[in-house]
Amino acid sequence: MIKRYFDTNKGSRWLVAALRTATSKIIADTIKYVSNNWPGKSVYLGGVDEATGRVHHGCFVSQSHEVDLVAQEWTTHVAKAVGGNAGGKESISLGSGDGVEEMDAGMKAAEDYVKGLNI
Repeated sequence: MIKRYFDTNKGSRWLVAALRTATSKIIADTIKYVSNNWPGKSVYLGGVDEATGRVHHGCFVSQSHEVDLVAQEWTTHVAKAVGGNAGGKESISLGSGDGVEEMDAGMKAAEDYVKGLNI
């Protein structure tokens, strides 16, 4: 999905995407994959782990965006919508919450946040 998006939208500098299912490991591994393969792109991912009833979300912020976009601020903003908490260092931040019914609102919050920065 991510590869297809950036292959199709070569000029895009960021992506916010909801995964069909997500655990904290899936989010962390996918963000690591993005950081290794598209270091110039910023990505926010989220999804619901049906087994635990939790929302998992996280982001990678490229170095070219770090002046305007701070990973921990981005995930903290989304955590307000989905509950729970978020944290990280430098370019990567992860979060988890129990607001499964607020997943769509969380992804909209992530997208609105980055759009407001005009990166």
